[in-house]
Amino acid sequence: MSHEDYTKIIEHQGFQVIYNPPGDGNCQFAALAHQLNTLGIFRFPETMRKEIVDYLQNNPVDNDGFPRLQHLVDSEFPSWQEYLQYMVRKNTFGDQLTLFAAANLYNINIQIVSTLGAGA
Repeated sequence: MSHEDYTKIIEHQGFQVIYNPPGDGNCQFAALAHQLNTLGIFRFPETMRKEIVDYLQNNPVDNDGFPRLQHLVDSEFPSWQEYLQYMVRKNTFGDQLTLFAAANLYNINIQIVSTLGAGA
């Protein structure tokens, strides 16, 4: 699919793309930083990545005591430390755990719009 195809799908869902960061692995953090700027929370994507990984380091289990690593389906990481060491590296794509951490760390509501549609 082309960029235009994705844009049409998103617009069909009632949204408008206002910022489309390069898909270089830092895109989730760049997009979060861009949106947080509108709320008066100013962070560079690199700073945000470190803060999010630090949050995860300090919160390895969820509110029910369930290890966060087990929230990753088919995780390739044998340990939490290996996941964190991987995630702190530049050009490593964020995932649902980093989004969860960002929501909690910055006390924000994150909504995902997917080209796959609602529920994807």
